[in-house]
Amino acid sequence: MSKATLDSGTGTVEPLDAMPRHRRLRLLLAAAGTVFAAGALLSVLWREETTLENSLVDMSLLPRIARNDVLYTAGTPLKGTVSTRTLTAAESPYLLRGTVHVPKAVTLTIEPGTTVAAAEGARLLVEGTLHARDTAWQSNHAHPARRLWHGIVAQRGGSVEIRDTVIRDASVGLTCGPGGLLSARGVSLQENAAGAVTLHGSRTCSFEDASAVSGRVGFHLLGGAPLLHGITVGRVSQGIRVLHEARPTIEGLTVRHPLRTLLTYAAEPTLVLRDVRVPGSFDLGLLIHDGADAGTYRWRGNAYAAG
Repeated sequence: MSKATLDSGTGTVEPLDAMPRHRRLRLLLAAAGTVFAAGALLSVLWREETTLENSLVDMSLLPRIARNDVLYTAGTPLKGTVSTRTLTAAESPYLLRGTVHVPKAVTLTIEPGTTVAAAEGARLLVEGTLHARDTAWQSNHAHPARRLWHGIVAQRGGSVEIRDTVIRDASVGLTCGPGGLLSARGVSLQENAAGAVTLHGSRTCSFEDASAVSGRVGFHLLGGAPLLHGITVGRVSQGIRVLHEARPTIEGLTVRHPLRTLLTYAAEPTLVLRDVRVPGSFDLGLLIHDGADAGTYRWRGNAYAAG
């Protein structure tokens, strides 16, 4: 019996072995392309999940992707160790490559209107000072595996002050690491595997009037005593994760389009949330999830057993 395929143009069935050679080749290439795209997407999701389960969040370099679809082929290179300087809108986009280091006693200022496009594996490691306002940070890759740059990291006395800025398509948009100080106001974290992460040993980490939209995890709190005030989360699998030694203060939390759990909590004996706004259809039973290590949590002045 001969193999057959449907001709979408005429609605007739045509034997595969009777088709012209070039048509058979196009059909096979289309099928192979579909399989490749599906495999690439599953690979990215697996790597993201592995990344988020790593308590050290050390995402230096992930395996390279063969495809090289980029948004910007020309721009101002930004790589290596920088000295005190100002990045200007006139010279953007800046092409972030590798680990760009802002060492102690060095101040990097980024003026409004500047765009930074990151290559795969790139990150900005701040151990000096970063000031950025009204800027845009994004992956320079257009393919589905674009979440392979690692955002902005404050550690070892580094101070990051960032205002009215968009950070998107990263494995982690903002990391407040050991010894790091982070102040983010009016920041929009979009389509990141994790919008922001705080680690054990971090100093003051504050997020004010910030949002996390369309990502895997909005705020992944592993340590420190971060302050979250005026936070909006929407279309993320988990709005906030509170784990291990984190002692956050969460005030003014708005949840829009929750997909699964809003808050995962498994560390401290009590947790107080103030001014939480959720959709009318949202099940408050999903507010606290996996409280095996927590005794109680508080909701509107009342204490409840966790778990």
